[in-house]
This record gives sequence, structure tokens and C-alpha cells, in this order.
Amino acid sequence: MSATASVVHILLPGLRGPLPPEAGDDGFWPRRLPATERLLARARRLERTARHLDEQLAELFLLPLDELPAGALGWLGEGKDPGQSYWLRADPVQLVADRDKLLLFGAETLALTLDEACALAEVCNQFLDQDGLKLHVAAPDRWYLQAEEPIRLRTVPLAAVAGRYLQEFLPGGEDAARWLGLSTELQMLLHQAPPNAAREAAGLPRVNGLWFWGAGTLPAEAAGGWRLVAADDPVVRGLAQLSGAMWQPLPASFGPQAMPCLIVDTRLLQALRRGDLERWRNELIGLEERLFAPLLQCLRRRELARLIIDTEGLRLTLDRKDVSRFWRRPQPIQHYLEF
Repeated sequence: MSATASVVHILLPGLRGPLPPEAGDDGFWPRRLPATERLLARARRLERTARHLDEQLAELFLLPLDELPAGALGWLGEGKDPGQSYWLRADPVQLVADRDKLLLFGAETLALTLDEACALAEVCNQFLDQDGLKLHVAAPDRWYLQAEEPIRLRTVPLAAVAGRYLQEFLPGGEDAARWLGLSTELQMLLHQAPPNAAREAAGLPRVNGLWFWGAGTLPAEAAGGWRLVAADDPVVRGLAQLSGAMWQPLPASFGPQAMPCLIVDTRLLQALRRGDLERWRNELIGLEERLFAPLLQCLRRRELARLIIDTEGLRLTLDRKDVSRFWRRPQPIQHYLEF
């Protein structure tokens, strides 16, 4: 990619759903979304194998695809120094028995406070210290594990596991047996932890597990040619810092001087995972107003050469000439969604 290319690339998981049937009703939508509908109608569509967000980020920043070191990158994105340590994300989860399997749910089901997170991490650290490991809490739902010895694991990001049976996503690699054993010991420790007893007494679910993912050390560099990266995810912020790109939080605002630009927005997907259909709709309406409508204007004014949107299993590409394909008439937004 040319450093001066007027390109905007958006990673937007959850754009098409899947959604419950009521999202297809006209009454669910307070108004049409003309910019979003025009974009979806006139973009060229390329069906692709669905991939984790981490794999897409590794590709866009020219890093190896096998295991994005989300732990080290995220710690950098939190404003910390990963140094030469090995890092993992070790996020708090809820494990729910379902016959002979365990369903895993992420922090969105826990309503965990920062004080509770720190107290639970301290309980774990008293046990982990003997192995030279340490948990750090950056936010109630973002925990990091630091190690001085290599971590040889192949893991699956929490976002890909949440709401599913964890047995299908257990880690592999040379150190898998050790980390599976450690995970089991931490489950037992957390089950007995006083902060969890207090949560249960208050009618809240226990934090009864940690999900390890994103193993590795901080890469020496990242590339990709991005001038501006807009995202809230600390992993993406770490990648921006490592690659020398400017970074800004969402919602993204930009002009031609900030291209090529990468936007990573997971809020639609987060709303779907919470089962909050109204929030998903409102997020999409917000994208219509603050992103899609201005981007279409940039294409028409020839300030933008290309817009690329990646969502699950689909890439949408819109060049300047595509905007004028009037025979591709926009349909109501429901026409483009998956139910």
C-alpha cells in the first residue's frame, strides 16, 4: 500500500448479524439508512473464509498469522512497557456446566467491578508467584499474565470462544498440557475465593475461570503503511504504536491528510454477543451518520479512492466509479442482513 494512498479500510464484525427475525420488520427501523444501503448495494462483494479479528490484524500489519501476541501488544496499548517478557491475555470468564461440557461466557455476563477484579487477581497471584507468573488487571475484563520463560501455546481469542463449548477451543502447542493444568488449578482456586463468595451472596455469577490467549513477546516492528488507526481495542492501539501510525479512539474522524486509514470497530459485535438488539441497531444508525455518509461524500468528491469493509466472511470494496452505478438500486437495510 502506498503511504499516500487515499484508502479507508474498516474491520466491522457484526455488520450483517446474524440477527433475530424481528430485526427484519419495518417497524424495528425508525428510518432508512441511505448511505449504508447505498454502500451495501454498490460495493463489489468478495466472499471469504471467516477469520478471527486477530488473524485479520496480523495480515494488515504484516505479522505472522499463526499467533498474534495480543498479550504483549495489548499491554503496550494500555500504555505499559512489555519489555522482554512473555505475555498472555488471561481474561476472567464464567464457565457453565451443560451436561458433560462447559459453556464459556465472557465478562459481559459478569458485571465485574475493578475492585473485584483486582481482589480476584491478587488471590490468583499468591498461587502464581511460585511459578514466576504474575497477573495484571488493566480493566475488569482485561487481564494480562506476565512470564519470564517462553510460552509455547497456540490459542484462540476469547471473542471466538464466548458463548460456545470451551472443549472445542483448548490450546495446543508444546506447553499445552502445563497450561491446561494451570487453568484447572485456577478454576478451583477461584471457586473458593472470598470475592466470589460475596458475589454469589449478592446474586451475581462467580468468576470461575481465566481464558488464556494471545501468547508471545512484543514484535520488533509492525508495518502496513497506515497513517491513522482508529480503534478502542488496546491490541490495535499497540499495533498502531509499533507501526508508527497515529492513533485515535472511536468514533473515528479523519480527512484526506489522514489516509491510508484503518478503523477497527467491534461495537456491533459486542451488542450481538450481549443479545442487545436495540443497541446493535443504534450503533448501526450511528455508523450511518458519522462514518458511512461522510465516506460516500469523500468518494463522490474524489477525496477517497477506495473504501474497504471487512465483516464476517465478506469483503466489500467501493471505488469512486462504483458509487455511480445507479442500476444497483439500494434496498432497505433488512435486505442485506442475515437472520
